Amino acid sequence: MKTATTRDIKKRDTLSAIAKQFYGKANDYPRIFEANREVIKDPDKIFPGQKIRIPLG
Repeated sequence: MKTATTRDIKKRDTLSAIAKQFYGKANDYPRIFEANREVIKDPDKIFPGQKIRIPLG
């Protein structure tokens, strides 16, 4: 079973939108933020080309 997947940030992405896509709830974005602290310093500032992990399960 996969415990995480990766995703490249695209223009106009938000962590909330990504959380909604993967978890069904935009408010679950802190789960993604916490898993990517070494890449994302501020959840409101993500940039195209960043590669992030999406925790699953």
